[in-house]
Parts: sequence; structure tokens; C-alpha cells
Amino acid sequence: MKVTIDNQDGKGPIDYSGALCADQDTEKAVVITRGLNQPTLARLQMDCASHGLSTPVPNAWVVITADNGTFLFTGYLPSAAEPVFAGYNSSGPRYRMVLNALSEDWLLNREALPQTAPLLGQTAGEMVRILTNRVNPTLVQMNGLEDVGTIGFFEPMPNRPWSVNIAALANQARAAYRVLNGQLTLAPVGSTVHDMSDTVGTLDYAALSATNAKQVVDDVTLTGLSQPMEYVTELFEGDGATVLFQLQRDPFRIIRPILLDEEFTTSTLNTSIWNVNDAGGYLSVSGGGLAMTGGAGTDGTTTLTAIDPVELGGEVVIESGFVQLNSGSDGVVCGLYSESVNIANCLAGFRVQTSGSNTVVVPLVEGNEVGTAYTLQAGHSYILRIRVHSTELQRMMNSYFSYGSSGPTVYGGGMVQSPLQLLFELQDMALLPYVNIGSTILYDGSVASSPGIASFACVNSINLLGNIGYFKVTQPGTLWIVSTPSSGPPFTRRIGLANQGADCNVLRNGFLHFYKLATPQPGETLAVMYRVAAPSVARMANSTIGQVGGTGAPTASQFVGHVVRPSARSAVDCENACQALLNFSANPAAAWKGEYKYYNIQDQQDIWPGDALNFNSPAIGLNENVIVRTVKIESTSSAPEVLNYTVQFANDWAETIAMKLTDAIPPEVILPLTPELSAGNYLQNLNALQVISITSTVINVNANATPPANGGFEVRSRDYTFGVTVQEDLVLRSPVANFTITRSADEEQFFIRMYDGSKPPIYSRISSAIFTNVPTS
Repeated sequence: MKVTIDNQDGKGPIDYSGALCADQDTEKAVVITRGLNQPTLARLQMDCASHGLSTPVPNAWVVITADNGTFLFTGYLPSAAEPVFAGYNSSGPRYRMVLNALSEDWLLNREALPQTAPLLGQTAGEMVRILTNRVNPTLVQMNGLEDVGTIGFFEPMPNRPWSVNIAALANQARAAYRVLNGQLTLAPVGSTVHDMSDTVGTLDYAALSATNAKQVVDDVTLTGLSQPMEYVTELFEGDGATVLFQLQRDPFRIIRPILLDEEFTTSTLNTSIWNVNDAGGYLSVSGGGLAMTGGAGTDGTTTLTAIDPVELGGEVVIESGFVQLNSGSDGVVCGLYSESVNIANCLAGFRVQTSGSNTVVVPLVEGNEVGTAYTLQAGHSYILRIRVHSTELQRMMNSYFSYGSSGPTVYGGGMVQSPLQLLFELQDMALLPYVNIGSTILYDGSVASSPGIASFACVNSINLLGNIGYFKVTQPGTLWIVSTPSSGPPFTRRIGLANQGADCNVLRNGFLHFYKLATPQPGETLAVMYRVAAPSVARMANSTIGQVGGTGAPTASQFVGHVVRPSARSAVDCENACQALLNFSANPAAAWKGEYKYYNIQDQQDIWPGDALNFNSPAIGLNENVIVRTVKIESTSSAPEVLNYTVQFANDWAETIAMKLTDAIPPEVILPLTPELSAGNYLQNLNALQVISITSTVINVNANATPPANGGFEVRSRDYTFGVTVQEDLVLRSPVANFTITRSADEEQFFIRMYDGSKPPIYSRISSAIFTNVPTS
């Protein structure tokens, strides 16, 4: 074994191998401890003084290699060496120095990860690269990052070390990361296999101990985070005086509403936030924020795009302020893009053009100019704002990686379809002190379907000229309000602060508060759309449930737990997590756990956590691959080299990898009484259901969905009582999407789901609800 240490004093790496020493029968000269998705630790004991070597200092660079050149450890000394009394000699007391070194993770951990928006719909390799770039992209090489698999949703933990976030991400993808000799690598767990067979003499039985750590499970219940449930449309009627309207339910609240907040306070464009595509140097930071001095003259070639995509769920508000655009400008500002950044892919944005000597902005929706064009005044600053609303809050489903008897499997992932409502508005900042003036609406419309996520390019400059002070992307909640006057077309009500030109705000006590000049008028109908919060939970069982055990033994083994990571944001996520867990928890091979000790494994192939050991040993019944969790390497500085490897292994059920579980079930969760045997046994939710009109006697509804064969739409006065054999609370069943509900009281509640002709019928998973607060006389 060779140990070199660079004390960063200009002398370069010094060979400290001869100073290594060990206490007989106690401490080894070198102990290296590797953990799955954890920083590597190295403990060295040496007598520096006797060999004329200076004591290593903090921040020293440590490299440990085997005699065959294999890198066993590379890292740093985070603290000073520790003197340990070793005895006396003729000159007095002697001390040995104990060094505790950390792998290169330590260097990346010195800066906490900043708070950012969740990462969505990208591969694990891409996400690791993004998080590493946000800390410091120059510290490690990243050409060893494999894609591994697509992650639906990963929320970085702000102000936590880099290694904690990378470990959580790697675990979620059932992958292993490591930092060694300046290289950051990521690969699927088990991609490197070490064969150990009793038939060819490479397996030492005396060095192996193994056991089944857990019993087989075929019935799993998992809980997750709070999820949005009913799609509520709550109806009110204005009287010209009332400004407070009490909502019957508490709308789902967003914990972290700010997705992006950029005021350009750094001297250059922040490449940990933005992808800068600007070969001509037309975009820069100035005292006025983002300075734009032109573009390459071609659509999509000069762009500033946020690294993090935006999940188009609930209400999303895109805003730019202190916008000054000069004559000659051409491009798009505040654009959401479904694919690559160009005008044809622009889902929503402000198209900027020059007409004569005037600069004009016009809404851009799905690549087309719509709504009202607005001519900017020279010397004025503006706020441009786009409000986007989807009835679906979770657009990207999470992915759950599992390894069962049939190999690696991914459950979940994918996107939830949803229509979008769009509202474009503009405010002249010169008029902001006069808040009653409000904002100018340029477009109020919708698109029938949308991607679950979109890229946000704050500018797509064909030839943009001017300055923009800031950009914000927020997700304030799930509310969306549409007003229908007694005479006139419906229009969208804006939620927010009065100085933002908004009409109303939602108070914490559940009241909808309208500002004085936006008071709903007599006969004006308010349709308030929102989602209701509820715990997420799912219970699933294998189709072979009841076939385990003998006479008098239980016929099923259950597990109940809570999913900590990957985040389960809905019952669908919980269902996919249940499937992933069942995939391996019902397999006895997944419960193997044990330890294997051997010498000089590095002479064949060094073993790292995340590798697989193939114990081909029918004699002991362990004829399976097992996953390495920790590796401990001990050296006594003998010659020839002898390295003692202690390898601890465990498969997915003995110690879960891709899921972090706890038994702390939220007390408000009602656990299902019976398990589902198959996932996704539901019809689509009616997330586009619309109340066309309401009178004193009827509600006219359009489900905006195609009825299933021999099925239709079922309306009840209470939720969770759906079923063709249950007549209680049944209001009506309609075979067509347009139907009428008869009213009998001012305040009523109706719940609607789709059903098919199966026996028994299959229903939507979640109800759409209509709450009325409108007089019947």
C-alpha cells in the first residue's frame, strides 16, 4: 500500500508509506470505510517524526493506492492530525499521529446547496450534474455519470450538504455514486458483479455469514404526503355590496410557492440557475438587471433558459418587472416552452415586435399570436405577467425503482394530462402608485391539453433591446376564479395583491376577499375552482396473497409504512410505491443480509458499495446476487501487501435502497380495509368538468369527457358512496357529458364521477364537486 500526502505547501505529494504503523492486535495502520452513497472515510496511523516527515496539515490531499496501482482512497484532511501516546524511548515520550481523512465529497460539502425548485422529468445523471454545478462545477469531472433512469420528481434539500442530496437522489434511482481521483461517477446498483463460486474455489465458506433478515410480505400499505383531492367548483352570486365569500372547504396550500426569483444581483449571469445560449454576448447583467443588446437574428439562438423546468400544476404565475424594451426589439419574453426554445414551441409568452417606430407586445399561445397587442410607451417600465392554471396540481408522477425476481423494474413516472387556463396582463409601472388603475388584460383563454412540465426561457432574443429588472415564477395555490356577469361573457378574476392589479385574495380563515373596486355585481356568478387536501394512502397485495404459510400459519404477511423518499405526492404515487415494494418484499432472495471477509480482493477487482456479489453456492442456498452496502479495508503495512476486506451486503428487502420508509403513519390517515390486487383500476378523473350555468332551479354541467361504453356520469350528494347498487344519496346518472342537476336549496353539494359498464363498474378515482351558495328564489 502506498500513501502520498500533499500538504499544499508547494512541495507536491510526499510518500508517507514508510511512516505507517500499527498497534499490535488493536489499531491497523490504515482503515478505509466505504458506504453505499456515503462519503468514504480513511483512518491512518503513522509515526512522522521518526521518518523525518512533517505532520500533515488540515486540507492536505491524501491518496492511498494498492501495490497494483488501484486507487483505494482519495480525499482531504478536514482537521488537524490527532496525537496519540505511543510510549517512551530514551529521549522521552513518543506520539503517533492519527489522520482522519474524508473523500472528495468533503470539498463539495463545504458549500450548502441553495434552495431551488424541484427537479422534474430528467434522468438521475442529469439531476446529479445540475446539483453539482450549483455547488461548484470545477471540483470534479462528471463524464462518468450514467443516465440510470428518469426521475419524475426530486426536491433538493436546501442548506444540506451536497453529499446528502446526491445520496438521496442516487438512492431514489437505485444507483450508486462515488467520488474518486477527481471523478464523480453514477451507475445502477449491481452493474458491477463479482463472481464467487464454490465450484471454482473462489468462495471461502468460513469467511461468509448470511441470513434472511425479514419475512416475505405480500400485502403492503403505504402513506405519503398530503394530496389534492376533489376538483371543487364553488358557486356564489354577487349582490353589489358583499366582498367576503366563505369557502366551504379549505383549498390545498402550497408549502413552497416560490419556484424562481431572479433579480440579477450577481456581476454575471448565474449559470447555476440559467442555461446561457449567447455566443454573441448580447445578454449581460447591468445596474438595471438583465441588459439586452440584440441577438443573432434567428429564433432560438440567443436564449436565457432556467435550468429547472416548471411543473404546470395548480396556479403558476410568470412575472417580469421593470421591463423596458426599445424600438427595433424582436423576440419573446417570459416564455414557457414545450420543447426546444423557439416560437413554434412557445406554450405561453409575450411576443415582442417593432411596428414602425413603436414597440409592441402581444400574447403568444401555442406558437400563435392571440388577444390584444399593446404598444409600449417610450421611457416607461412595465410588469408583464402570465397566470397559468391547471386543475391538476401534480403533473409529473414519481418513479419508483425496484429489483425483483425478474430484474430491475420502474413503477410510475409519466405525466398527467390537463387543460390550461391562461391570463396575460400588463401593468405600466408609472401608474403603480395609483393601485386602483389595475392592469390591462391582453388575453383570457385556454388550451385543451398541455405538457406536464415546460422550460422557462426568460428571453428568446432575435434582437431584443432594453432591460428587465427581475423575473419571478411562483405557484401560489390551486384557486382559479371565473366570473359571469348577468349580461356579458365570462372572464377570469385575478388573485393576489391590490397593487398587482388583482381583484381579490384568499384569507387564512377561508374567506375570499374582493377589493372594493372589484366587488361582484348583482346577478354576477362566481365560479371558484380549487382542490381540497387529504392524506395520500394506498394498499396493494400480490395476486398470490393467501398462498403463503402452512396449516395453522397466517395466510398473508402485511407491512404498513410511510414513504419518506421518493416523495409520494398522491395516492397514485403510493400505489406505485406499493408495487415497487411488493416486487421484492415477496421474494425470499431479497431478504438476504450478511458479511463476507476476504484478503487482497483488489488483486482481482476492487469492491465498492453498490457492486453485486454473485455467491454461486447451492450448498448453502445462497445462489443469488447480493448488493454490497459497506466495504472496510484494513492494512497492517505488511510486505508483500495484505489487505483485509470486510464486505457487508444486503438485498432490497433486508435494507431498502430506492425507498426510504418509516413506520410513523400520520394519525389522520384512514387506512384501507382491503387491498387492491392491480394498480390503476380507475377511470379518468373529470378534471375538465365545467358548470355552464346556474339558475334558481338547475345547474347545467358539461363533463368535457367521452362517456365509457355502457356507462356515463354519476352524481351523488355525498362523496365515497358511489356504486350502482347503492341508492342512498344518488342524484342522477347521465349517459351523456351534458346534463342538468335539479336544485332544491341555496346551499348544496354534488359529487360527480365517471363509471363504465363493468360488473361491478369502475369509477373515477377522485370526484369532481359542485358546491352552491346561490339563492333558489
